Amino acid sequence: MDLPYEKRREKNVKIVIQKNFFSSDDWLGELKKIFADGVMIKKGNTTEVVRANHNHRQILIKKYKYKNFWHSLRHSGRQNRAIKCWHSALKFKEYGIPTPLPLGHISEYKHGLFYGAYLITEYVESQFLYQYFDTPHEKERLIETAQHVKNIFALFDKHYIVHGDCKCTNILIHNHKPMLIDLDSTKFYGYIGFQRRKHKDRKRFRHEVSRFPSLQEFFSEML
Repeated sequence: MDLPYEKRREKNVKIVIQKNFFSSDDWLGELKKIFADGVMIKKGNTTEVVRANHNHRQILIKKYKYKNFWHSLRHSGRQNRAIKCWHSALKFKEYGIPTPLPLGHISEYKHGLFYGAYLITEYVESQFLYQYFDTPHEKERLIETAQHVKNIFALFDKHYIVHGDCKCTNILIHNHKPMLIDLDSTKFYGYIGFQRRKHKDRKRFRHEVSRFPSLQEFFSEML
């Protein structure tokens, strides 16, 4: 997938961002202001998510927070979750697996150790999978949407991918079609490695289907 990205690496910051995203030279400072002015969607112990308006479009910023020294030490010698999500999203786009458009990521460091990160994507107006199937739709439409979800699992098999957390809140429905989010646990395998792990996503999804009666009619063969 060939998108125009800019890269910047400074002493305490690593940035990859879509070209012309920022209007100032202080990229990190501008992002933090956009984040502060946004609408909080999720506030957890390790992450915060905001929806913001930037350059006349809606974006989503997910902040991966610094927890403590040992957490920082563990994440300093490897890709952090924001970078993993960004790389996975690019591969998903390449393979035709729907996910919100990745716009960039920023990682902060302090004394050489990981100190937090941001993932920036487009914002997609959507419902969680279970919410969509709880909403009145024509049955033919629901059957069609369910088939789109099943097609994603077929693409996982084709490209030897394990998402890692196929729960209903990680499957969004936008314009009656699914999109996957939270890609930081996603793994890309070769044939042999995938054979040992390919049942993980289906097992997780089956558990989700069993929790929501509205899904069972349309995904019964996956139970």
